[in-house]
Amino acid sequence: MGYNEATSLWTRMYQEDHGIIHNRFFDTSIKKNVSLDTRDEGQWSDPKVEPIWITATKQNKRSAVIYWPAAQNMFHGIRPIIYNALYSDAIPMREKIDNAISYFRENLVQLAMLYHSEPDQQGHWYGPDSIETREALFRLDDDIDYLLNKVKNELNNDLNIIVLSDHGMTNITQLIQPFREGYINRSAVEDNILDGPIFSVTPRAGQFQQVFDGLRRIPGVIVYKREDFPEQYHYSKATSRVGEIIVVPNNEGVLFSQGNHGYDNTLPSMQAIFMAQGPDFSQDLEIYSLKNVDVYHIACKILNLKPNPYATAGSLNNLTGIFRSRMNKCSQSFINIEKTKQNVNSRINIDQI
Repeated sequence: MGYNEATSLWTRMYQEDHGIIHNRFFDTSIKKNVSLDTRDEGQWSDPKVEPIWITATKQNKRSAVIYWPAAQNMFHGIRPIIYNALYSDAIPMREKIDNAISYFRENLVQLAMLYHSEPDQQGHWYGPDSIETREALFRLDDDIDYLLNKVKNELNNDLNIIVLSDHGMTNITQLIQPFREGYINRSAVEDNILDGPIFSVTPRAGQFQQVFDGLRRIPGVIVYKREDFPEQYHYSKATSRVGEIIVVPNNEGVLFSQGNHGYDNTLPSMQAIFMAQGPDFSQDLEIYSLKNVDVYHIACKILNLKPNPYATAGSLNNLTGIFRSRMNKCSQSFINIEKTKQNVNSRINIDQI
């Protein structure tokens, strides 16, 4: 998972606004490395940032967040009613599906979010065109079929389903190692973490020009000063987390993997998927494109939620046709809140069940 892209999906904010700029990065304001393993280190202290499940919880809609990063984190002192304390790739997809369907069947929640690492994991390890990735896609296809049958047989198809990915994937032909290859000295930069298709460094005092010139010698990359980075990527405003120098390889250059993502989002290989069906979605409709920050809007529309007022990215302006006409008259939640059990008030850490 691209932690930054996933965070944009569920906050309606670009990465420079929600602050998660990478799977791992150095935050100069707290002088610490932040990653998926250390995500309680103050990065959710911004009161303007909240995921869709917190937006829902604030408005009396119950959520189950199953193996999504940050599911266990408190936002404004709030957690979802059902969540996992620890993220894990080891749980089979069908077990996650069974859990989610049972929550809907028992009227415990109106929103469930499931994350599964396939085929992202195989794409990184072996490349997007590998046999391993193809086999993972076949497994996932079977799992989606399993989900649809469960919804039909146990919920009478009365459930809106969104299947999406947070990014695309491309093969890697250029492995970039700035320290090992002698382009820059490790002692010349602060403790930034360099990996992936975009990386940044902050030179130590008096070392800026040396580091900048050294990085510019790497073949197949573009090197920017942070203040000159293109605004279209919504990246560089998070100044405590983005280094003073930003390096962007071409669309086949990366650090440390066989396949990767995070390149120019206009490239076909970077395009993600979005598929939806259910009582509130139009049938047999194809849309040209949407942005990951639009997904939050879609969920708010279906759940009849008022969006977080601080999250201003994305819109439904070009997506109104995806909803059935009845949505304009009466917004329906995944399962109507009036039908839920009124005694479900405690938070459930399903890792402890």
